[in-house]
Amino acid sequence: MFTFSILTAGATKDPLIKGLQDKYIRYSKPFAKIETLSVKTTPFNSINERERVTKIEAELLLARTPKNTKIILLTEHGKTFTSENFSKQLLTWSEHESIHLTFIVAGPLGIHPSLQKATAAELSLSPMTMPHELALITLLEQLYRATTIINNKTYHY
Repeated sequence: MFTFSILTAGATKDPLIKGLQDKYIRYSKPFAKIETLSVKTTPFNSINERERVTKIEAELLLARTPKNTKIILLTEHGKTFTSENFSKQLLTWSEHESIHLTFIVAGPLGIHPSLQKATAAELSLSPMTMPHELALITLLEQLYRATTIINNKTYHY
């Protein structure tokens, strides 16, 4: 069984997003244990504060990252996959479900180099930028889809 953590800068307060999050976590239970974690976003007044803000958020995210995990960073510059290839990549990253994977979604000002250095891989859900809540739901759905593909269950056609 897979073990995934999804760590975000900022927690969702939207009940619709929370409902979808809970739905995909529930659907995934036969195949994966998924936990969602968050850290507070750092307030800022200007994009000129990017270095300071991303450094603080990187420290918070890394401190909250579970121990003995492989970190996969979500970024629009990461590698893209088809759903079938993503399922194969999950097996590779997790060494056939033996290693815990933590997916990190950084804050609105982006990713500090210290966070990039700590990651095993970078994943892109799309070359387009999207709201963090949408990235979270898309990732959860793709994790569910990938685990059904791996387990030969009917969901992906």
